[in-house]
Amino acid sequence: MKLELDGGGSLTWQEDALRVRLEVRRADDGQGLYKACISGQNGELPLGTLLPEQGGLVLRRTLTLDALRRQGCWPITGGRCALAFSFQEGQKNASPPALWSLRRDCAELLADPILRSSAGQWGGFLWRAQGEGFLLAAPLECHRPFPLPPLFCLGRVEDVQGRPHVVWRFDREGNPVLPD
Repeated sequence: MKLELDGGGSLTWQEDALRVRLEVRRADDGQGLYKACISGQNGELPLGTLLPEQGGLVLRRTLTLDALRRQGCWPITGGRCALAFSFQEGQKNASPPALWSLRRDCAELLADPILRSSAGQWGGFLWRAQGEGFLLAAPLECHRPFPLPPLFCLGRVEDVQGRPHVVWRFDREGNPVLPD
């Protein structure tokens, strides 16, 4: 199978019994280091950094089908390649792009016991680090209860992985942060 990645490049994969061989390729534009991730209907999985090979950038991974399913990434529905570190002068301290990953255990990150209980009932959130804290996101779906009901007023609706999600910001201790 093959698909074009958001941000440039392509992803090919081949299923082999219980494993999937993945290969990401992109032109080497000399701009910097690129990271790739794949996505499925219920999650996103960072794959790593592309390395120079034969005039381009390449990343190869072999993962089990079970691991991809646990991350919500099987079947693979998309992916992206993002500039993680710029080689351009004046941008050497650029931070890597925020890649979302599926966390089923995010309840342990939250300080408040009511929030931990609520998060534990949802079954998993998309997570990413941001500044001194982190973000949690859950798909906004009309046919499901609202995720984290105690934080209804603090969530922002944002596009994540091409779909509307409710996104909450937390400090490093797991306390909710008011939206800007």
